Parts: sequence; structure tokens; C-alpha cells
Amino acid sequence: MTIRYNTYTYNDTAHTDREPDEILSVTYEDGKWSKPYYDCGGGNIWMLTYTVPFFGYSNGSYFFKGTSGIDIDLRRVDIDQCPIRSGSTQLNIFAGTDKCKKKTTELIQ
Repeated sequence: MTIRYNTYTYNDTAHTDREPDEILSVTYEDGKWSKPYYDCGGGNIWMLTYTVPFFGYSNGSYFFKGTSGIDIDLRRVDIDQCPIRSGSTQLNIFAGTDKCKKKTTELIQ
């Protein structure tokens, strides 16, 4: 539990004094990243999603209310699905995710 202060503003003008408000702080670590996935039928694009919980407050206690997420479009990211080469130190979360038929597909790097 963290005590934070809220000031309500409209058009960059403060309309209330700072008021203490007990809130349940959610940190970056409370959120979860998805693995990269192809959004079939939605946007038909490769995406990542970051999702974080949010909570309601009633009768003196917090309760899980839902999640909020953001989808990251990966169309402008150079996606390399080839297996990582032996001895490579490069990080590639897409490595080895191809769905190619190994018997009939030749990988050219």
C-alpha cells in the first residue's frame, strides 16, 4: 500500500488541493509480456502484448477488477525466424519459430 497524492486538473489548471490517496501501486513487474504471435483474422500481423492488472476498492479492501493491455505491432521490426547460428550471442526471441517443413525447405542466410 502506498500513499500518493492526487490533484485534479482541467486545461492545465489545478482545481483541487493535493489530497492524500491510498492506492495499490502496480509496477512494471506486475505486468506480463506475451510471446510474439501472429494475430490471425484480427490484424493479420505479428504482435506482442503487454498486460497489467488493475484493482477496485470497496468496503476497505482491494479486489481484482480486470486487466489493461497494449498490443505492439511488429510489422516494422526485422523478424528473423531462422535458428540461432552456433556460437551466436545475439538475442532473438523469434529464432526457431518458423513453421517451415524442414524436408522440403532450404534455409538460406
